[in-house]
Amino acid sequence: MSPSDRKTGNVIATSNNRLELIIDAAARLFDEKGYNATSTQDIATEVGLLKGSIYYYINSKEDILFRIIEESHEGALKAISTVSHLDVGPLARAYSLVKTHVRVFHDDRVKHSVFFKEFRSLSDDRKEIIRGTGHAYSLFLRSILEEGQVAGLVDKRLDARMATSGIIGMLNAMSFWYQDGGSWGPESIGTQFAEQVVMGVVSEEYLAASGGRNALIQNICEELE
Repeated sequence: MSPSDRKTGNVIATSNNRLELIIDAAARLFDEKGYNATSTQDIATEVGLLKGSIYYYINSKEDILFRIIEESHEGALKAISTVSHLDVGPLARAYSLVKTHVRVFHDDRVKHSVFFKEFRSLSDDRKEIIRGTGHAYSLFLRSILEEGQVAGLVDKRLDARMATSGIIGMLNAMSFWYQDGGSWGPESIGTQFAEQVVMGVVSEEYLAASGGRNALIQNICEELE
């Protein structure tokens, strides 16, 4: 690599690093103050830039919000990818998806919270882009429930679409009450939510055949080991 190539590479790396700092700082401010109450001057000050300099990295405040929400959705897609490769039954996959969702939320709580609080601030075109990814997540969970119904593991009287909306709503609501370092950690929340989901969708016949609640949850945990 020539000296000029190395110099170009260093400039690009520095620019990318600064952009990530801007995104992280903006996410914290949007979470704390709200998107509308946060100015580009606030963001620039947070990362030690002049207001005019920040436009070297972004075109508008909405650009930053869109990047934050995109990164939040990448976590959701990662959860789908992780669970879709598991060679387990539908109840175990539903259990794993819920626990993975809680862990992904915890690992990048600020950006996920900004997504749920400030999605409405995006332009209509950008909302549609994000909704496409959200639709993929809903379809994935719904397909797990429907597979379970076909196999006799999930209650066939259940409206899979409605159940999917309810489960996702429960998980997404974490952005409004979860606290870092609180008495409820991601492991305990993930476990309780996962058990609630399983017990809420499992068929009475399969629950009885499994030996009851404790035996069913134990079987699922062993299946996921």
